[in-house]
Amino acid sequence: RARASGMPAARGRAPAATTLPVACGYERYGGDAGGVVYHEAADHALQCAFAPCHCPGHGCSMWASPPALLDHIAAAHSWPVTEVSYGTPFRIAVPPPWRGGGTHLLVERNDPRLFLVTLSEFGEATAVTVVCVREGTAAAAPRFRSTVWAEVASNTEKNLFRRLSTVPSSSSGN
Repeated sequence: RARASGMPAARGRAPAATTLPVACGYERYGGDAGGVVYHEAADHALQCAFAPCHCPGHGCSMWASPPALLDHIAAAHSWPVTEVSYGTPFRIAVPPPWRGGGTHLLVERNDPRLFLVTLSEFGEATAVTVVCVREGTAAAAPRFRSTVWAEVASNTEKNLFRRLSTVPSSSSGN
């Protein structure tokens, strides 16, 4: 039967239905097994840290969650991995690309996200890039910032370069 107000008959129950948990779409990759609240599911899917993504290794077709990619990258690509804490400065030695270096992974102990530090030749200089390895709509995902200091070991004047920037995503949505 039709209702004059245009509201569904279960109007009084709608708020309760929106608080029901639904499965995280990435549960098989390590996402929240307890589910997420129904009305937050769409936002969660856009920013879930367990959303599978492509391996950043050149020509590699591996597709997995960031924690699984960590194991794959360390084993298959032999890239060094450093565990870091957000907000705490740390040092890593990344050999220049012309000496066989250039790629390094950063992970935070309590966060499944991966960060890739890459050095590339840029004329006579070296370009340093930091990206968050993730897939999906990066605009909805958490934002990170990095500060990069670069020291030249052979420089006796101790020249230092410092750059603060937003960390882009490896997904096409940046």
